[in-house]
Amino acid sequence: MANNNLTFPGVYATVVDQSFVPVTTSPFLPGLIGAATKGPFDTPTVVTSLRDFVSKFGNPLTTTYLSDNSAPVGNGYFLADAVATVAPFSNSITVVRVGNQYSALSVANGSGTKGSYTLLTTVAQSQQLNPVSPTNVYIRVQEAGKASTVNAQVISAASGTVSLVPSGVALQDNYDGAATISYSNYANAANAAESVLNAYTYGTTSTSVVDAVLTQFGSITGTKNQFQFTVQSSGTQVSVGSVYKIKETNKASTAEIRVKSVVGNTVYLETANLTRVGYQALPLQDNYDNAFLYQATGTTPFLYLNAAEAGQWANGANSTQGLYIQVSLGSAPDSRKFNIYWNSSLVEVFDNLSGNALLADNVTPNPSYYTNAINGISQFITITQVNSPPANQTYRAALTAAPWDASYYGQNLSATPPSMPQGAVNAGIITIPPNSTVNTGGQFSNGDNGANPQDSDFVGTVNPLSDANTGLQAFTNDDVTVNIIAAPMDKISITVEQELARVAGMANALAIADVPANLTARQAVDWHNGKGLYQGRGRIDNYRLAVYWNWLTILDNFAGLEKMVPPSIGALRALGFTFTADFPWYAAAGMTRGLLPDVIDIQFGKIAPDVKQAMYGNGNSVNPIFRQSGQIMVWGDRTMQVAESKLVEIHAVNLVNNIVVGLGTIARRFVFEPNDSQLLTLINLAFGQFLDGIKNQRGLEAYKLVVDSTNNTPTTRNLHQVIVDLAIIPTDVAETIFINLTVNASGAQLNTVTT
Repeated sequence: MANNNLTFPGVYATVVDQSFVPVTTSPFLPGLIGAATKGPFDTPTVVTSLRDFVSKFGNPLTTTYLSDNSAPVGNGYFLADAVATVAPFSNSITVVRVGNQYSALSVANGSGTKGSYTLLTTVAQSQQLNPVSPTNVYIRVQEAGKASTVNAQVISAASGTVSLVPSGVALQDNYDGAATISYSNYANAANAAESVLNAYTYGTTSTSVVDAVLTQFGSITGTKNQFQFTVQSSGTQVSVGSVYKIKETNKASTAEIRVKSVVGNTVYLETANLTRVGYQALPLQDNYDNAFLYQATGTTPFLYLNAAEAGQWANGANSTQGLYIQVSLGSAPDSRKFNIYWNSSLVEVFDNLSGNALLADNVTPNPSYYTNAINGISQFITITQVNSPPANQTYRAALTAAPWDASYYGQNLSATPPSMPQGAVNAGIITIPPNSTVNTGGQFSNGDNGANPQDSDFVGTVNPLSDANTGLQAFTNDDVTVNIIAAPMDKISITVEQELARVAGMANALAIADVPANLTARQAVDWHNGKGLYQGRGRIDNYRLAVYWNWLTILDNFAGLEKMVPPSIGALRALGFTFTADFPWYAAAGMTRGLLPDVIDIQFGKIAPDVKQAMYGNGNSVNPIFRQSGQIMVWGDRTMQVAESKLVEIHAVNLVNNIVVGLGTIARRFVFEPNDSQLLTLINLAFGQFLDGIKNQRGLEAYKLVVDSTNNTPTTRNLHQVIVDLAIIPTDVAETIFINLTVNASGAQLNTVTT
């Protein structure tokens, strides 16, 4: 709008850009559940793309699959592959991560000695940890400022003593009676990776943390931003190549400076970064008139860190993987900057970090203090403990110019000056023998995915007090909207299938599941019916669930290698294409909408004619994926409902779900409106318009809608109700086409084509 307050004669123009393309939500809203290498557990999280998924939930658990019982943990879960498949068709994919997690005991009183296999706790808690065959118990021991013990197996526990398997994991630190003990009945429960950032100490010995003034040099003088300073005496005793700190009361300290040369009583500092030894050039941070000099003699643990989320994503298997923190000089004097890398990519930066917990008034919390600036803000790390320095001292995280380059370490460096004390102390877990490899490993370790979820993890729970739903129950949250739910995995149990169907009903969605790998078509029929070898499995009779057969070979989106994946990956692709290219009430099958162009091969290429008839129809509901005319496609549209009805077809279930959700969305606009005849007319018009649209798009043969005085009476008005009665006839699909051909003799009159 023009500014009408302008009075001087002239022409005034404004430009309003109304050409923005609106952001629309895809009609395909898949909900996917499974194991992952990263991300929050049991929390419905919307991802908008494959890149967004990797950022929030990490890379796939594996890049190959052999369908082998001896395969690595997590090898039978395909959450990342499912997201890669549906991402081109949806910008609203709801992901729920599940996994094997530890449960903490109520009292934090664990104690034990580093390297031992005995942990002490209360009698009651030890009884909770005693394994009863065939159940195993694995524990995690955590105490602030200590290394955690993870995945230690319990052999026995009683009378306050917990005994660990001697050939397994021993206690990783000395616990002083304040350790929290958590347990799981399965190995490799989810755990957040841990790390420690060290600080240099300037004591009399390598183990002393109290600053020791080098009195032999007298007072120190120097000018801010210069790379040199002057000692009062004994300049020749300053060690070239060593690290020092300059301190003066009421002035910014200059810490972690490296001596390059000494001439008389003038000390010259390194003026350039030495990445090979983890040094960053630092000039004097203040003007010094009467300062003192301290020499670095050792290191001490300073900041204890956890990866923000459980999983192996943060583990540093080599110099290009995992989570790293490059500690550099902050922009403000005497501060630090954390450059956080994940898989060699810079993902976060925290500048001007301070070692002072309080501001100058010694009362107000310092917002730049490590924990205040990072915890709750960083998406990658959490500081769990800050070790306090002695009185009147400040610890600083030691600088690391190149955290994954420590090839110098352990080598015989003859060049002058030698490397910094202990090299780049925060460069990683350094276990390099002399004159060997260049890789330090990562800063973070002990992260685990918990990628062996049990049926109970998938089924989940509903907490009536906190409404914190876990597992599949998370899809029933009020703020979650999905229309397809899938748990792409091998060897799904009947328990998880049943819960998939139940939750899909609550969410107005369709659930899909997989016949296990390596089952032939005949075996698939028995498996889904709970017959033959699968007699004790049971049979699900529910139109909310559909099952697909025949595992697929695809080119993995992450590693570029061929990989076998479950058939639900193909079903999701067909459904996503159908929802976006046509409508949800079209069948996601056949040569038009069921084609799977990205599939390289299928596990079973031939199906006998009698098996085809046995797997589909007459109460059987195995939706196959097979090859026709050289193309691989989904060739089935059946739900697991046994009795024949309209809802035995997947497309009809999707139609009903679409109508229920669509009418519910429209109806919410009329809640709290005056309940009179005008309201009934408005609802009737709005619902009719919506249903006419579906009918015109070949979803409905016919419908009958009643919203008038016949079903809305004074009684219903007194109850503050509006009654809508709706009957529909879904449009069927053509599943079988019969071609009757009659061959006639020469001269025959072709007046009719019927026999």
